[in-house]
Amino acid sequence: MLLYFDKIDLIFNILHIAVILINCLGWTYKPVKKFSLYLILITLFSWSIVGIFGGIGFCPITYLHSKYLLSNHDYILPFSYLDYIFINNLDFDISSRTISLISIIVIFSSLYLSLAKNNIKSKFLNILLLCTVISWILIFSHYNLGSKIYLYDIEVILSCFLTLFYISCILKKIAVIKSNY
Repeated sequence: MLLYFDKIDLIFNILHIAVILINCLGWTYKPVKKFSLYLILITLFSWSIVGIFGGIGFCPITYLHSKYLLSNHDYILPFSYLDYIFINNLDFDISSRTISLISIIVIFSSLYLSLAKNNIKSKFLNILLLCTVISWILIFSHYNLGSKIYLYDIEVILSCFLTLFYISCILKKIAVIKSNY
């Protein structure tokens, strides 16, 4: 079991675990609930829109961490940081696809709860959330995390833009709420 190579690797690990915890549980702690909401939206934007160019589920922290480990320790980090933690370090007997599906369910559940805790409620957003979750589950049932997207992968591109539309609807709702105060 490999926890970390050096101090910079340790910092990457701490940063990534902090992002994961804030994404999953930030809505429970009042001082960070707004930050958590924005961090979830940034994460989803990265997974989908940036993922069109960097691979489905792209994470810039994992990308930089991977580049660092490869250049300084000849270690190849998996595309998914959760794969690195659960499969490589903790030796769980679980597939990468299962981790991806659980991640989708957890982050969208956290987003739903974060929206509720931040008093951003809308039937339209709830329906759009359900459609977005279903589209992501369908993607991960046919594609692996990190898969490159091509123009003929229309279902993936549509799902990514559905996610972008959902994020923009949430941001618009936040802007409307702020302007009413």
